[in-house]
This record gives sequence, structure tokens and C-alpha cells, in this order.
Amino acid sequence: MRILLPTLYDTVGGSTKVLLAAAGALATKHEVIVRAPLAEASSRHGLAFPASVSGAAAKAAAAPILARAAFQEASWLSGRRPDLIHVHDEIALYVYGLLAKRFRIPVIWHVHMREGSGLTRYVREALASAKIFISEFSVQPEQTLPHTVIRNPVQIPVLRAIPRDDGALRLAVVGSLSRRKNQALAIDTARVLRDSGLSVRLTLYGEQVEAAYAGALRRLIDETGLGDMVRLAGHKQVGEALAETDVLLAPSRYENQPLAVLEALGAGIPVVASDIPAHREISSILNTKALAVAGPGPEVFASRVRSIRADPGSPDLIARVFGQQRFARELLAFVDQLDRKR
Repeated sequence: MRILLPTLYDTVGGSTKVLLAAAGALATKHEVIVRAPLAEASSRHGLAFPASVSGAAAKAAAAPILARAAFQEASWLSGRRPDLIHVHDEIALYVYGLLAKRFRIPVIWHVHMREGSGLTRYVREALASAKIFISEFSVQPEQTLPHTVIRNPVQIPVLRAIPRDDGALRLAVVGSLSRRKNQALAIDTARVLRDSGLSVRLTLYGEQVEAAYAGALRRLIDETGLGDMVRLAGHKQVGEALAETDVLLAPSRYENQPLAVLEALGAGIPVVASDIPAHREISSILNTKALAVAGPGPEVFASRVRSIRADPGSPDLIARVFGQQRFARELLAFVDQLDRKR
């Protein structure tokens, strides 16, 4: 079977990491085409959709990209005719889902975020033939399409020892600078720890996808007098970021399956995470002392930072529960099941 895995994004975020992992898994039994503006793609196109589209101006600028994508990819699909399209983001679902209707190609929608509700969910389901969820809590009631839960694979990073500048506790957040990732809570937590007399350093790793929010973070750093303690480091490979980290903070307002949390635990680094369904589900699965789910407020986060300890068994646990082999086995089984029912 010929399977197409497309995206219009040119950055390798969480969903694109899983797209590439899915391509590797499916390629063991099928012909796979990764079509994307990425170096890792087997078929590259010249389209690149912005990572964040907020505000009327940004949406107006993005609209022509979608129009070009629909025109260009219709021509490309007519000459390739894959047997299945496997999308990992909503933009790809809209573009390739519409084209798939024209060419009568089934589409698997890998749901990395929310399904949506009301008209949004209705439209998205109309464009898909089946769905893969990445967590139990994200499966909404009244599912009408074939679906399954397959937890995303976690590639455990190898950490390179980096000499310490001082004896400060090194905190980090890994994720794009955005309201959803909620780095402001991490900054307030660093302030509480500093005021309690603890020497800390906080590094925020991630691309700036919401300029207004990134500006607000910089103002918060200045207002709290943390300029010498908090650093915005931009994007780094997760292994490089974690090599400089003693405790990972995960203050997100929403996640589905947070890869950075699992990668940190797999590397033996303890995590203090916000009290949201995704973090509670991971905590219940792993039952490790290296993951502390903290209630709202920087004081609670700071308290958990002071008490959190690493768990020597967490790397093996992550490898077993969230490993690539398990992911590949479950994904191939679901695709084969759908193929038999066609």
C-alpha cells in the first residue's frame, strides 16, 4: 500500500516528530511518501505554513498559502494516487482531506490536539475516514469514525555532560513561547524560589510563535527583577536543553501527550507539571516519584520543585511504555485493520 504523510509546516514540533516516526514504522511494510518542506521529507514542496496564525493580518497572509497548497497538491496527488493519507495536523487535514474526497482516498487523522466541537468537529470528521488519539482523556463521546488510542513514541535523548557555572538549581521549560505553554508561571515560580533564598536559574527553550506573549514574558522578567536569572534561549534540540537542566517545569494550560515531559523523565530528569488531564494521565500510567503534578499558583510549583527527586527507574519505564517498537506495532495493526475493511 502507498501511504502519504504530508504537512505544510517547516518546523519539527511534537506532531511532526510523530509524523516522521510513523513514516519509519509504516515503511517497514508499505511504500511511504513524506511530503513536506522538511529536510527529512522524501518529497519536498515549496509551501510553508506559519507555526502560529493569530490576528486578522496573520490569517490574511496565511490564506494564499492554503490556496496555493490546494492547487499545487491537487496536481501532485493526481499523478501519485496514494492508497491512504495519514495527517498529523489540522492544516494538513483541511488541505489533503478536501483533496482526498475528490480522489476517493481514505484519510487517517492523527489527533494531536483537541478534536474541536460543534461545526469545527463536524467539518474535521467529514474530512477524515478514521482517527488515532494519543491519550485516553482526549477521546470525546459519540465517536462516529473508526478510532483507536496509540500513545506517541518517545525517543529518549542522550545527554552530554555540561560543566556547571555555579551551584544554582537549573530549571527549564521546553516549548514554543505561547500562552498555552504558560511560561509566565515558570517565571513566577523562579521569583518565589529566589525570594525564599534558593539560588536558581531558569531557561526558556522554544521558538517565539506568539510575539505579543513573548514580549509579555520579557516585561515580566524585567518587572520581577529576574534579568540575571531567567534566559530566553530560543530553539534547541531537546537533548541539548535537558543536558543543562536539573528540573523540568511543564506549566502548560493544555497538552494532549507532552513529549518534553516524557523525554525528560526518559533522560532521568524530574518534572514538575501543571494539574491538567494530560499530566494526570501520565502520572497514573507511570506512577513515578520523578513526576509531580502541581496545583495552580507559583507557590505550589515552587514547593514541588524543592521536594522533587529523580527516579532511577524512570528511563526504563519510559522506554517500555512509550517506546518506538510498541508504537510501530500498534500503528501497523490499525492500518492493516482499516485496509481489510475497505
